[in-house]
Amino acid sequence: MRDPRDFFREPGHPLQRRYEALRAYFLEGRSAAEAARRFHYSAHSLEVLASQFRRDQLPPFFRDIPHGRKDRPVAEPLREAVLRLRHEESLSVIDIAERLRSEGRPVSFHTVWLLLREAGVARLPRRTAEQRGRPPLLALPVSDAGQLLLRSGVEVECRTPLLFLFAPFLEEVGFEKLVRRAHYPGSAMIPAPAYLRSLLALKLLGRPRHNHVMPIADDEGLGWFAGLNVLPKTTALSDYSYRVGDRPHRALLRGLARARKAAGAYPTRSFNLDFHTIRHYGDPAVSRLEKDYVPRRSQSVPAVVSAFAQEWEGREMVYARANLLKEEKADEVVRFVDYWKEVDGALPEELVFDAHMTTHAGLAQLDRQGIKFLTLRERRSREVERIRSLPEDRWKSVELEIEDRAYRHPIVVDERIEIDGYPGRIRQVAARNLGREEPTLLLTNDTRRGPAALLTRYARRTLIENSLGEQVHFFHVDALSSSVRVKVDLDVVLSVAASAAYRWLASQLKGYETATARTIWESFLDRPGKVSVREGEIVVKVRRFSRAPVLLDTRVVRDRPTIPWLGNRRVRIEVTGDLKLRAT
Repeated sequence: MRDPRDFFREPGHPLQRRYEALRAYFLEGRSAAEAARRFHYSAHSLEVLASQFRRDQLPPFFRDIPHGRKDRPVAEPLREAVLRLRHEESLSVIDIAERLRSEGRPVSFHTVWLLLREAGVARLPRRTAEQRGRPPLLALPVSDAGQLLLRSGVEVECRTPLLFLFAPFLEEVGFEKLVRRAHYPGSAMIPAPAYLRSLLALKLLGRPRHNHVMPIADDEGLGWFAGLNVLPKTTALSDYSYRVGDRPHRALLRGLARARKAAGAYPTRSFNLDFHTIRHYGDPAVSRLEKDYVPRRSQSVPAVVSAFAQEWEGREMVYARANLLKEEKADEVVRFVDYWKEVDGALPEELVFDAHMTTHAGLAQLDRQGIKFLTLRERRSREVERIRSLPEDRWKSVELEIEDRAYRHPIVVDERIEIDGYPGRIRQVAARNLGREEPTLLLTNDTRRGPAALLTRYARRTLIENSLGEQVHFFHVDALSSSVRVKVDLDVVLSVAASAAYRWLASQLKGYETATARTIWESFLDRPGKVSVREGEIVVKVRRFSRAPVLLDTRVVRDRPTIPWLGNRRVRIEVTGDLKLRAT
């Protein structure tokens, strides 16, 4: 193999030889005779080259490579054709490109635009579709309950007809009665229950914002689900959110929770609580929202703080509120206690939450009411040092009752301590070897359960964090730009109702009882089909799919419940192999 150094010692190209000779003369300090001899020049020739180099009279040693877009030359006949079509016929860029393409001279829209710009041709004034010679867009039908005519034999295509599986859930919880008792506003064309069913339908379909209703605004099948001819448009749904105050939301939530409790959806009276910060994506200069810490952004930004509560064993959300100020956050735990007493007639037995949900005075109030609580204590440096200084014989090993947990055998110190704002002494369980360098400090007024049971129960508080992830990623509670808290409040309330509907459906799907809403949506619901009206029934048709037997075995499919807002017609699901749908 050739020695790579020979490439520089014996340059083969004349320009490289000239470069290396001048480099040796100017940079390395070699004499003209030595540099000339090394690179096969005469001393006089090298001195001439050096003189020319000083005066910048030598050609460049290296080729300059141009960067960026390289415009291809355009043939003059094409340029003339483009300018002629604009001047003589006033055609637009798109029309010119289409005309030339039809004549066998393909050209892109961008090339036409560049040619017109280079020629200094002004843009055409904005024109209507009729002026451009194009057919106008079809106007979408207007939502009107009076236009809902369910005649026997009518059949329409529907993007997601299995949405009708949730209609029995709404009837089971008495959704229409709850909406009317809560005094939600409505109109003759769109009654209040139809408004709420339309907004809820967007949640059930996983649509992030109200403007995402437009691609499905002509879907008659989805309109029938809401009790309308078609779903309301973006403006109607968005404006409706501003017409509703806080009180109807609380009434709707209470009624929904009572109905779900009566159906056995809440096996216990133990609840997980947590805050969730919904960032405001609008202009911060005009936002009147308080700043709050957003973990995903790791900073404080204008945001709406929301509070959620979940019954821990059934994993169902039972409460949500987004109309919170910073000064109200410490009272939210007590506010939930009052809410649950209105729902159940009795206080919760146990509340589990993190250190920021309430103050020590709030813990004392829960203790006076006889409510058990579990919460973490902030790791103040002084307390952490005290815990670390405890002798080793004070620490005892316990085993957590969570099989798939990586750290199941922490060591704990169980003691009674005093904290500011809490009368008397409170139980503190300090735990190490839980995967963190600092010890975990658990505060509770539960004196019966052992440290292992308490740590296990607090670890299961992550269930609400998982549910909040579902609220964000499928029900899109974070996809809000409004700076009006009450508007956000309606959205989180509907998210709770939608998650309850999915939990209701999942409980009937064998093998999918704990599946997420997204899994249920992708595995069963996200498929097109047809909806038809028969004598006394609404028939939903979809093509065969692999999990259809699981769906057909559910109670909601077997019982064929009636839908009052559709003339008490029964819903029947048909899975067929010969379903012809138009290509979309």
